[in-house]
Amino acid sequence: MLPMRGVKVVSKTFVVILVLVLIDISSSPAQETPDLDALASQAATAINKSAESGGKKTLVVDFAIAHAKANELAVVLADQFADSLRKNTQGLVVLDRNDYIRAADEDLLTPEARADQLAARCYCRELGAEFVVQGTIDAGTDTLQLDVEVERLSDWKTVFTGKVSLPLTPEFRANLSQPVAPPPTSSQANKRTWIDPRNPLATADPATIPTSGTKGTTYPACIYCPTAQFSDAAVKGKVQGTVYLSVVIDTTGHPASISVMRPLPCGLNTKAIEAVQGWRLKPATDSDGKPVAVRTTIEITFHLY
Repeated sequence: MLPMRGVKVVSKTFVVILVLVLIDISSSPAQETPDLDALASQAATAINKSAESGGKKTLVVDFAIAHAKANELAVVLADQFADSLRKNTQGLVVLDRNDYIRAADEDLLTPEARADQLAARCYCRELGAEFVVQGTIDAGTDTLQLDVEVERLSDWKTVFTGKVSLPLTPEFRANLSQPVAPPPTSSQANKRTWIDPRNPLATADPATIPTSGTKGTTYPACIYCPTAQFSDAAVKGKVQGTVYLSVVIDTTGHPASISVMRPLPCGLNTKAIEAVQGWRLKPATDSDGKPVAVRTTIEITFHLY
C-alpha cells in the first residue's frame, strides 16, 4: 500500500489516494506470479486429475540449483514445497522426504546426484510413490525463480509444470552459501569400502601400495571376471551408468579391498562390489616380473539393452 503522507487528508485527496492504491495492487507482479502455496495447490490439482486407480502418493525430491553446486537452499525449498502440498492435499499422501534422503545416503550419492532425475525415479519407486516432484532454483540478485515439474511414474509422463518467483530473503541468501548437511545418521563411511577380513593387505597403509602402471608395475588382467547383475530397482527405474571402484589386488590376484569412487543409485554400488569380490585376476608384476600388490581402478558399467 502506498504510504499516507501527513495527518490531515481532505476527502477529495483521500479518494485520489485510494484509486492509486487500487491501481498499484492490480498491477503488482505478485498477483501475476503465484506464491509457493498457490503453486503447490495447482500441482496437487494436476496430480488428482492424473491419478490412476486412486494412487496419489507423492514424493518431493531435492531441488536442483541452476549454475551452481547443490546447497542447503535446495533442501529448504523442497521441504517447504512438500509442506505446502500437505496444506493442499486434496487426498494426496505426501511422503516423508527424510526417507528419500536416507535411501540416497545408503547409495553414497552426492547432493547433486540426489536431485538427478534417474535417482529420483529409483527412490520414488522404492518408497512406493506414484508421483515425483522435482524443481530447479535459479537465484538472481533480489529474487529467485523456482521451476517445478511433476512426473507420473507409471508412464514417466509430465503432468504439471509451473514456476514461482520468490524474494531472496536473508534466510534464503544464507542457505545459498551453506553446503547440504549430511543426514544425522549417515552411513556413507561404512558403505563406501568393503574389505576382506582374511586378507592382511586390506588394512595396509594405502601409501605403501603402488597404483598399477606406476613405479614399474603392470596392470592386473582378468582371468575370471563375471559381469555385475542389475538390481530390481535399477531395472524398474531404467537406471544405467558406470560405478568407479578403487580396488587393491593382492599378489595372488584376489581383491583385498574395494572402495566406491563414483557411485550410482538404486543399489548398483552393492551389485558392483559383489561382482568384483568374486573376481580372479592375473596379478600385476614389478620391474623384475614378480607378483606385486597394486591399487587399480575398475569400472563396472550397467547398460540396459
